[in-house]
Amino acid sequence: MINTGPKDVLGKTGFDGRSFKKVLTERVSHVRDYVFAEHNTRGIIQRSDAYASRSARSTKFLYIHNLNYRNEFSNTVTHSPMYWQWLEKDSLRASFTGTGLRKNYMM
Repeated sequence: MINTGPKDVLGKTGFDGRSFKKVLTERVSHVRDYVFAEHNTRGIIQRSDAYASRSARSTKFLYIHNLNYRNEFSNTVTHSPMYWQWLEKDSLRASFTGTGLRKNYMM
């Protein structure tokens, strides 16, 4: 977790992780070499029942592990015209839709 709240700006602590403050105040463009993330859709409007994923990213690689890869991702965005316009512009990611995202892939 990155603390971007007022506690950090005031020099107080309270969150785990590194501060994001320098990116906002000193125009630092590089903070870390890798980013890790998790995503869970349970409870989001018009969503899949469960579509959890974990990912790691560097400037060279993007790794996504879909924990429930048999379930196709959906939410309010995937039901909108904007989503289909994005897919028209990105043929690689568009190839992963319709049958659910593949379990693991590197790009």
